[in-house]
Amino acid sequence: MLFSRLWDGLLSATDRILVLGATNRPNDIDSAILRRMPKRFAIGLPDLGQRAKILKLVRTFHILLYPIYSELSTSYKRC
Repeated sequence: MLFSRLWDGLLSATDRILVLGATNRPNDIDSAILRRMPKRFAIGLPDLGQRAKILKLVRTFHILLYPIYSELSTSYKRC
C-alpha cells in the first residue's frame, strides 16, 4: 500500500503535521492505518438542537452562495 509506505517515518520528522481521519465503519479500517493513528475518539450523533444549528449553518451558506451558483449555471454553455 503506497499510502502506508509514504506515512512511514512521519513521526520522526521535525515538522508538525496533523492527520485526521473519520469513518462511520471503524471495524473496517486496515490494521496498518490503525497502527499509525493511535488515538481514537468516538463522536455520537447530534441531538435535535445540534441538528438545527447544522441546518441553519448550511442554509446560511446556501443563501450566501446562491447568487454565485445561479450566475455559474446560467453562464455555462454545453460544448
